[in-house]
Amino acid sequence: MAQAPRGLFYPTVLPGFLLLSGCWSPGSLEPTAPRLYVMDCGQLNRGPPTRYGLSADEVETFDLSDPCYLVVHRYGTLIWDLGILPDDEVEAGLNVQPPEGGVGSNQSFRSLRSQLQEIGYTPGQVTHLAFSHSHWDHIANANDFAGATWMVQREEYHDMFSEESRASVARGSGHQPFSAYAKLESGTTVLLDGDHYVFGDGSVVLLKTPCHTAGHQSLLIHLDNYGPVVLTGDLYHFAAERTLARMPEGERSCAAPGTTESRQKIERLLAAIGGELWIQHDIIQFSGLAKAPKFYD
Repeated sequence: MAQAPRGLFYPTVLPGFLLLSGCWSPGSLEPTAPRLYVMDCGQLNRGPPTRYGLSADEVETFDLSDPCYLVVHRYGTLIWDLGILPDDEVEAGLNVQPPEGGVGSNQSFRSLRSQLQEIGYTPGQVTHLAFSHSHWDHIANANDFAGATWMVQREEYHDMFSEESRASVARGSGHQPFSAYAKLESGTTVLLDGDHYVFGDGSVVLLKTPCHTAGHQSLLIHLDNYGPVVLTGDLYHFAAERTLARMPEGERSCAAPGTTESRQKIERLLAAIGGELWIQHDIIQFSGLAKAPKFYD
């Protein structure tokens, strides 16, 4: 039987531990102006996209991008998604796994911390942390940001600190070893039960979009000049999933709200406010984005 996550008691608020729920609607607060940096945290080299409900001739490439993002706001900084390989491995030249680099391999040729340094930040200077979900290609450098305030959906937190997850010692089954993110447990954690303003002003909003994982979330950033952008984590992997209404077969069986409802939620939001949907794993779209130290504002 899985044990309760350490240090978590209801409804007591412990030092360094906040329990919050939130909901959000477009236009409910006047946003301030954040700045968005796009960083290249690796590439997944995959075979035909049948697992996503697509055939080989419906996509341009089988490879997937693996970006990280930094949002700079007058009330703090938010790191969103944390790469596929730990920075120590990348900087030691162990930047391809498995070494042959073929189908099934994962690559990263620039460390996250080196890209942050290029725009004037260290991991310790980042004030807020969130990631779309806890699959291993999104949290490889989580421990480096244990000093930030971590915002996570309650279901995702419980999955990450379950008895089974604590026993994990190797990459596999979509997860990093527990040691890759264990330091987050001792930091300041905000448990969410829905959508949430990151900085309190409506300019950066976490959107609960479950099913890929129980606590999967997306991120809305209101950019004054560029317009709104929604980063969708693994809600989609390929642009063809969106245009052809395809999804992994396993996600069709999620109890509502599942992937269908999560996608509908994002589409309704974009219809209401305009802006762009960025499919994080879409390597074609990603190749056309300006990379740090350039930024969107």
